[in-house]
Amino acid sequence: AGAGAGAGAGATTGAGGGSAASSALPPSPGSKAKTPGTKAAGAPRGRSLPAIPLSRPRTGSSNSQESFAAAGLASSCPCPPTPILRGISLKDVTIQDLLRSPVEFARQLTLLEHEEFLKIQAKDCIGRVFFPQPGRRYESVENFVDRFNKVSFWCATAVLSERNRDARAKIIQQFVHTADECKKLGNYNGMMEIIGSLGTAAIRRLTDTWEVVPRTVVALYEQLEFLMRADGNFRGYRSLLATVKPPAVPYFGIYLRDLTLLEHGNQNYVQHGLANVHKWYMVSKQIHELQFLQSGCYNLIVVDEIRTFLQNMCPLGEDAIFALSKDIQPNNKKPGRARSSLSSD
Repeated sequence: AGAGAGAGAGATTGAGGGSAASSALPPSPGSKAKTPGTKAAGAPRGRSLPAIPLSRPRTGSSNSQESFAAAGLASSCPCPPTPILRGISLKDVTIQDLLRSPVEFARQLTLLEHEEFLKIQAKDCIGRVFFPQPGRRYESVENFVDRFNKVSFWCATAVLSERNRDARAKIIQQFVHTADECKKLGNYNGMMEIIGSLGTAAIRRLTDTWEVVPRTVVALYEQLEFLMRADGNFRGYRSLLATVKPPAVPYFGIYLRDLTLLEHGNQNYVQHGLANVHKWYMVSKQIHELQFLQSGCYNLIVVDEIRTFLQNMCPLGEDAIFALSKDIQPNNKKPGRARSSLSSD
């Protein structure tokens, strides 16, 4: 754990392929559609809906599923889908509750991460990589990076906090399904948080646990892990991202990595003291792609109780996580690969 997701990936200078989605970009960088209309309660700005009542009833009991349906939120598009709250006690949300509904878990995680993704500013991306100042914190970028690592450690903590092997395997199974639901929603950052966490040494070494995870789930995990593999400069992921339309939450580590490669692999000036226009053109394409994916919003309903739970997760640190892993299975039969931290280093 803690290894940079982009480290040693064999990328070429200029972050080759980093602007794969540029062919689908709108004509003006950073433009966002703003259409007046009634918005779904709790939905991020930018999404307009017909003028129909979409007020969300206050939740607070296990019967909130019926409350949503009674309010008319279960009707067909363009209304947002009814939150799937069966089996989830909103009075005291737990990770076990959330994992019973991977679809709703992925929805709420996506809404929260999309909101944070929209806060990322181009000036912070450029300042952090190209013009870093000692002691300065580039808030929008650092907060997103910190959250990525926090969620990754939290997933590992949830798995290792369960002492029963079968129950631990069930948690892994539900996390894999949640990651797959994140993929369906275009939340590749959330998918990477989960898949990267399950791929750390602390989790991969638990061969006794993985042996009782259903083979179909293991196959799904390997499929998702292969998609996000760094081989060929993240070729599989970049190809998929080229087809994506907003709303989406891309794996942000790719942008930090590509911008860092552009900075260290290209001079600011060329012959006769002329500015290296090509370098800054490539930088602008990266930022343009990022801003393009920040347009649009999800047509989903925020469940406040679940959001509060996800905002206040308390994971263990890296050393404590690995100590728990060794306590659960002292003998490491098959060493795993560690890759979860979001970093440009």
